[in-house]
Amino acid sequence: MLLNTKAVAQKIQQLAGVDPLADYDESFFQPSGCDHFAQIYLNTLPEELAELEQVDQLYFLVSELSANLGVDLSLEADLPFATYRQVSSQGVAQIQGVFDFSDPLLTFVHLFGQAKALSQWASKIGATGLLQAAKLDRDSMLDARHLLGELQEVQISYEQSAKVFNTPEGLTANFKGPHCAKLLESLLESHPEHVCVEYLEGSGVGMPDSKIKFAKDGSMSANGIKLHFFLELAKSVGAQLGLRYNRFVDQHLFRLDSDKTWSQISGSPVIFQFQNPLNQVERLAKALCQGQKQLDCFGHHERLSPNLWEVSLFDTEGRSLRLELSAKQCAVYLSDRLSVVLLDRLETFLESQVSAVLGKPEEVL
Repeated sequence: MLLNTKAVAQKIQQLAGVDPLADYDESFFQPSGCDHFAQIYLNTLPEELAELEQVDQLYFLVSELSANLGVDLSLEADLPFATYRQVSSQGVAQIQGVFDFSDPLLTFVHLFGQAKALSQWASKIGATGLLQAAKLDRDSMLDARHLLGELQEVQISYEQSAKVFNTPEGLTANFKGPHCAKLLESLLESHPEHVCVEYLEGSGVGMPDSKIKFAKDGSMSANGIKLHFFLELAKSVGAQLGLRYNRFVDQHLFRLDSDKTWSQISGSPVIFQFQNPLNQVERLAKALCQGQKQLDCFGHHERLSPNLWEVSLFDTEGRSLRLELSAKQCAVYLSDRLSVVLLDRLETFLESQVSAVLGKPEEVL
């Protein structure tokens, strides 16, 4: 994630009407008196625009975002940034936004204002279809707990699908208070397969009165902490997401490379391993094709052998995935960059309802 924290901080301060070079207390967030909400999105521009130069893609994206959101985003001349400032009739800044397009795959959006309004604005951005909320996987969420100082709140959720298991199991919990970390660690030791972290809330290191929240949809919110500290946290989370998505694109997209005398297929499937082997694989194959809410897609399935099923999934935006299911794992074949969006939704479904984790390929039985 190519997050330029210094440039972002300066732009935020300018929007707030503060001299970036002034010596002032930047406790979060004194210049505007607002909460800070940051969201990382996966760029989902149509594939036909991939042939355009990077600067032309940026102009198109900002123009389409402005039209879809009904606002006028201002594109910076010297930085891959777009900014927005909403002012009330009384002249009070209600929402301030900085869109950081430094990374061609991921967009970082920083919003300032009242928490409820910022959350609604972030949802509107994701609803445009141009930017989709990125996903922090299970390992990244668990790693994030070490960035938050003392944990103050943890929400976990795990529920097997009644359509897949004869006797479904479930676990939903919301821990609050000074013993959050101990309870989470205890569950990770005793029943790690049942721990799917929805969000974590804690304080900055050395800042007990601050509040920072990480959610698995790639969002972070904070108040009471220094701007620089928050941006560094955001940079760490962005780096995790950058590794995740670049790995999908670089290693797992199936491509046909050819020259005059040769051709070669590159790419390998993404593998999800089931911590609890499935007794009836067909049940999962059918459930995936039935428009589950978390997936928001449909498909069809076919039996390839006694222990192997093929599933083809697609959504209303034309994205698609091909899956091969066995009792131990699910192999996912990515056809293009946009199919990664569908992969995110598939992972959310699999990790919460059939205890699946990203793993290494195994022999399909």
